[in-house]
Amino acid sequence: MPANKKRIVELAREDAVLISRHARIRMFERNIRTDEIIAVIAAGTIIEEYSDDEPCPSVLILGFIGEQAYQ
Repeated sequence: MPANKKRIVELAREDAVLISRHARIRMFERNIRTDEIIAVIAAGTIIEEYSDDEPCPSVLILGFIGEQAYQ
């Protein structure tokens, strides 16, 4: 089943997404705030879907903060 981008954005804005420990560490190392991640989710493009991920399906989103690409 294809990911529903609109629903993903809604969940991100409601703080109902899981950011993995690995992602949190990378965010800290790169000085990236959670609100920036939410902006990338809202404006970005789904480039990969992982429907079999556990504990829930996930996606890879490509987006930009300024001219810097994030995924």
